[in-house]
Amino acid sequence: DEVANDLGIKAVYLKDESTRFGLPSFKILGASWGTFRAVVQKLDLPLDADLATVKDALARLPIPLYAASEGNHGRAVARMGSLLGVPVEIHVPSDMPSETMKRLEEEGAIVSVNAGTYDDAMDTAR
Repeated sequence: DEVANDLGIKAVYLKDESTRFGLPSFKILGASWGTFRAVVQKLDLPLDADLATVKDALARLPIPLYAASEGNHGRAVARMGSLLGVPVEIHVPSDMPSETMKRLEEEGAIVSVNAGTYDDAMDTAR
């Protein structure tokens, strides 16, 4: 109420996006949207295809997912790969903490450590 009063409005609402799909980050929102759109386009499916249809198509023609990440985005892409039943390879910079790499692997991703920075990992993932 105090924040709303300070702003001169009736109410302020807060939506907690910190635990979607059991992940401690909002990154799954963009990763799921981007992955789904890229996959349905590659498979020539309609954008309104349901998840079961996409998974079925991917079972016949698996499309691997690749991403560069320093943590949460890669974990979200890996989770999408797990949900869709496709392989995932996450390219990471060499200075990434081993605990973060472990979390990516626990999501089922192959972690590819690239010499250099995040930008170098991004170049390799392309």
